[in-house]
Amino acid sequence: MEMLLAALLASALPASAASVLTGVSVGAGGGRLAVSGPVRFRAFRLSGPERFVVDLLDTELGVRERRWPGAGGVRRLRAGPWGEAAGVTRMVFDLAAPLSAVAREAGGAVIVELRPLRAPTAP
Repeated sequence: MEMLLAALLASALPASAASVLTGVSVGAGGGRLAVSGPVRFRAFRLSGPERFVVDLLDTELGVRERRWPGAGGVRRLRAGPWGEAAGVTRMVFDLAAPLSAVAREAGGAVIVELRPLRAPTAP
């Protein structure tokens, strides 16, 4: 009976995150989000005001800072836990203007690349 109760309690507790955000750098061309282990993420743009969001799934916020100054087209970068489920860290790049944005995993980090939008070409 005690073993069954212990197993039920353990399954009800939230699982610890698989990774920890260990470092952040931001510059005119984007940013680097260093993570301690395997990383899964989702990334998307928002407008009104312009933002690029990266949700680091199964990742705890392991840095003390919550805001970083921007450069170039990035006004600032903000971080914090997100949603009702534990283990999602949201990174928000506040943009000065609409930019093309891509996020990719590379060697223990999520790399965010920001570029000016291409103007449409005339036919």
